[in-house]
Amino acid sequence: MLLSTASGGEYWTSIRLIKLYESACRGREEKPRLGIVRALQALPAAPKPRTVHLVLHEVPHSSYPAPYPLDHPLTRYAAEALADLLTVEWALTDLRLERGVLETEDALKPILHALLISGTLPNLSLAGNRKIKAGGWRLVSVFLKRVRCLI
Repeated sequence: MLLSTASGGEYWTSIRLIKLYESACRGREEKPRLGIVRALQALPAAPKPRTVHLVLHEVPHSSYPAPYPLDHPLTRYAAEALADLLTVEWALTDLRLERGVLETEDALKPILHALLISGTLPNLSLAGNRKIKAGGWRLVSVFLKRVRCLI
């Protein structure tokens, strides 16, 4: 009974997601990223589609929904804290980590692993992450072979 009430988009409000993210950061001795916290604050209540769109630095004339800027790219350790959040099923429908948000493929690996665990994300964008090299794109190909929920 506890598991059925503590899962899904209805349970995971933006406040609970922020607390979970901050707890994951504390556990990994990472500082919570303001852009991630703001993106979580802006999430609509379920069952409306939930999108997290992160970019490196401010982007003028951006698309809707507006991306949330990060001051520094996600390192492996910062990505692991975000990955802890992504393992939970909270009705995320679109994850966009674009324009240099990921420092290297070391940051990509825990995120892809978390998305395989949750298995429910239909849309993923990694556009503009120029520091991801061949090894990172091989991880993406393995991810695409194993995932069943992407459109």
